[in-house]
Formats: sequence, structure tokens, C-alpha cells
Amino acid sequence: MSPLPATHRALVLTTIGQPLKVKSRPTPQATPGSVNKCGGINCITVIGSNTTSISINDLRDTTYTKYAKIPLENCYKLNKKQLLWLTIKQGLDYTIHDLLPLIMQLVPFGGLHCIGVEAGDKVIISPATGPFGSAAVQVALAMGASVIAMGRNMDALKKLQAIYGAERRQLVQITNDQQQEMDALAQYGPADAFFDISPPMAAGSGHIMSGILSLKHSGRVCLMGPGIGDLTIPVAILMAQNLTIKGKWMYEREGIRKMIQMVEAGVLKMGSQAGWVIAGKYQLEQWAEAFASAAQHAGPGEQVLFTM
Repeated sequence: MSPLPATHRALVLTTIGQPLKVKSRPTPQATPGSVNKCGGINCITVIGSNTTSISINDLRDTTYTKYAKIPLENCYKLNKKQLLWLTIKQGLDYTIHDLLPLIMQLVPFGGLHCIGVEAGDKVIISPATGPFGSAAVQVALAMGASVIAMGRNMDALKKLQAIYGAERRQLVQITNDQQQEMDALAQYGPADAFFDISPPMAAGSGHIMSGILSLKHSGRVCLMGPGIGDLTIPVAILMAQNLTIKGKWMYEREGIRKMIQMVEAGVLKMGSQAGWVIAGKYQLEQWAEAFASAAQHAGPGEQVLFTM
């Protein structure tokens, strides 16, 4: 293996409120219990002396830098032989870029998994048209559930359906009229679970209560939108319907392993094989353009990449 360069490039925030800068930094060296790797989902380049569970050239995720020193316990490898088998047997033909949505899909998977979503469940997902909400739709479908996707923008909801197909998914528009939303949800019968990952700008929206009140007896709720503010919960209904409400931040180690198994088994399709498109590729020096492009392409199935 070729030796690592003495320095590498990294996108650095030196002061809050000031622009990011691309700086040259000393290349970190792997020590016992750590690995060194390069950029997104990419290849391990160096391993510590006592490292056995990760090998050079294994694939894992990363940050906005060419090389980074990562604790071994934070590394989860993808089975390249199994991914190659999927290429041969199912014609998926994955590239490194195709695997990048995994990083985003892990977040809603953590929430769906924590409320026990499983095959045959009916899940309301809101809002379903942003990057995490649309990823939640794809993940829930891969878990075997049917989905009722809620969102304010009907065109974006239809785009979501065009990407992932109409099988096992329905669309309901968020209108800020709770009764109207509940009537629309009621067309598809009581749901088993409600997953919400609303952004801060949705604070005060009534759609969360519409979702909760559309659940069947013993329904489950997962809230992953930290900026929505306080909610008034109808305790009498909560008790009578035996509802469970959970808050969830990100995901856990078990969830990471389970989701990687779904990818390696071909259950969760990735990248272009699942309708994802790359809206742009940028160098670190083009970070401002990249962030602006990402803001414009934050809808279903869109991603913007840094390339090293």
C-alpha cells in the first residue's frame, strides 16, 4: 500500500458565523483501536495495529475531509462481495455514489425501528417530501409496510410516488385544516403507526395531531422533529386508544447493522436503482455552490455530492 500524504484538504469552520475555509491539515495516523479513511462512503486506507473487524479498502461513511481518524467502534463496513453479488444476480450495478443515501436513510430508520414498524403495517409519514421524510417513505416500504405520505406540496408528493411507484403508498395533503386532513387519512383506514420528522418551520402545524388521531387502537407514534415546539396531547384519547408516543434522536448501533443487512440483501435498493439522482458534484473549494445547490435540490430522491 502506498504511504499516505503528509497533508490533506479539509473543509473547516474556524469561527461560528464566518465562511467555511478549505485548509491543508496534517494527515491523521491510525493508532490502536482506530482506522484512517477518505471522504462520504469510501475506503479504509490505514488500520490500527490491533484492528481485526475492519480491513483496508472496506467501505464506510465519513465527513468533509480527505482523511479522518475514526474510532473503530464507530465503523460499520459494507460487504463488497455481497454488493457485487447483487450486481451480478439482480443487475443493481452499484457505485460508491449510489450508496451515499444510506447515511440519510439511517435517520428515519432509527425512528421507524424504535416503534416496531414491520411487514404489513400501515404507516403515516409526515412531512414526506423533504430529504428525511422521503427517505422514510423508501425505508418503510423496504421494511414491508404500506405508507400514507403527507405533505403540503401535492406536486412534490406526486413526484415521490413517481420515484417509488404507487404500490403500497397513498398521498394526503397537509392543509392546516385538521378535520380535512383526518377525513383524507380516514379514506385508507386506521393506521398502525405515525412517523413525523417535521422541520422547525412546521411549528404549530396541526398535521401532527391529525396523524395521532388517525391511529388504530394500540397505535405507535415516533416524533423526530426537534424544532416543532410543544404539543398539546389529548390524554383521554391516548389512554382510551392505548397509544404509545416515543421521541427519537437519530439511531442506535443495532439499527445501523440491520439497515446494512437490508442493503446487502437487496431489500433496500440504493441510489439510481431506487430513483435517486445526483443533482451536482463539487470540489471542497466549491462548498458555497454545493450548499446552494443542496438547498435547491432537497426534494425526494435528490442529492448533491462533494468529490475529493
